[in-house]
Amino acid sequence: SFDNYSSNPLSNGADLYIRNASGEYDRVENLVIPDTVQSIGYEAFCCCTSLSSVTIGNGVTQIFTDAFYGSSLTTLTITDRTKLINPGAFAECEVKTVILGSGLQRIYQGAFYGCWNLERIFYHGTKSEFEKIELGEDFPSEMDEIYYYSEETPLEEGRFWHYVDGVATTW
Repeated sequence: SFDNYSSNPLSNGADLYIRNASGEYDRVENLVIPDTVQSIGYEAFCCCTSLSSVTIGNGVTQIFTDAFYGSSLTTLTITDRTKLINPGAFAECEVKTVILGSGLQRIYQGAFYGCWNLERIFYHGTKSEFEKIELGEDFPSEMDEIYYYSEETPLEEGRFWHYVDGVATTW
């Protein structure tokens, strides 16, 4: 796991670079946290302005406080195994689209504080499942742009989504 800011040399770095096969460094804008990672620790990717997209792997069950605080994320995918998103985890990010996994049990107060660009939340479950999540008071649960997953064309009124060629798409 990325335990905390001191165990992760990427913390508080403006840009994230990874060495490629030819030995040169590539700037990372789209990050996939591998399934082998179990948690993302305190300030692990805080203020990392090179990141625009993050997909949290299936092994991650908890995202700790300020893990991505102030990063430049615009797209975020949290898979179904993540249970907890702690305060400030994505605060002050530029996130526009979030896909939330169906395994979420709690999103703490302030987890998405200051995400003023948030346009759509895609929940990978039903509305009744979403309503069971313990949400912090400032979570935008009443916003008009929460969509609920449906593999088939919905028969009822509401906001639904599905994947088309790996992309979240509204019905």
